[in-house]
Amino acid sequence: MPKVIFQLLWDRLKAKEEIFAYVKNLCKDGSFYWVLANVTVTLDKNGNVIDLHSVRRKPSQKAMQVIPALYKELLAQEKHGGINASQKFLNSLLKDKGESYDDFIFNLQH
Repeated sequence: MPKVIFQLLWDRLKAKEEIFAYVKNLCKDGSFYWVLANVTVTLDKNGNVIDLHSVRRKPSQKAMQVIPALYKELLAQEKHGGINASQKFLNSLLKDKGESYDDFIFNLQH
């Protein structure tokens, strides 16, 4: 998993915003599986975060034609230039597509 995706996830949660992200989960036997995770925060009456909630869905075939290669490139960017390089690459991709991160993720799922 690219660090930039986890950074985005935690930045959103710290801002008390939900996020949808494709996540590659590792199994005990070394195999893996993909999910589309929707992570939200639960707030108390004072607006303090008291819990996180995640719902996972099966990713679409369309997403699985895009996300593994994208994550591979993000990891390569991180290897050579750190998380800032992968963030720059992701931002450039989204700008070229004329989409926000959320729109990009949702459009892959439909």
